[in-house]
Amino acid sequence: MVVKLGSGGAVTYSNAENIFAFNGDMITNGDYNSDYYEYDKDGNQIMENKLTVLEKQNGDEFIPTKIFAQSGIIRATYTTNQGRFTLSKVTRQLEEGENLPEIANSRDTLKSVKATNETINITLNYNNPLTPELPNQGIGSGAGYLEASNGSFEPIT
Repeated sequence: MVVKLGSGGAVTYSNAENIFAFNGDMITNGDYNSDYYEYDKDGNQIMENKLTVLEKQNGDEFIPTKIFAQSGIIRATYTTNQGRFTLSKVTRQLEEGENLPEIANSRDTLKSVKATNETINITLNYNNPLTPELPNQGIGSGAGYLEASNGSFEPIT
């Protein structure tokens, strides 16, 4: 099996102050009146980081989605022991004495299995002045299953 990894592209700029890059909208239910907060990589709410509702040029409201790879964290991924295909997603080095579980033959034997370890990713140090609560977001890695890099963000010289 070949696992394709996503990665950011190459962005060159002459004046970073003129770039206002955003990730896609994190709100899928149209409710922009509720308070929304940032979450850390483990799913814990960060109460001091209330997210700001922004407005696009066409008047639509949105809250940019946080992408952890852009923050410097490639999160661990998980699969199950449902079958050979799902177990083949385990690409991390197994710890000494650790074995993959047997393929599940019932719901009772179905297990979550760590497929890849969490790693550190280089950030691009792009900060949108309209979203100071989300540093490094907007340019870089997308929100795919496995993101390998943020690409590059370089001034034109």
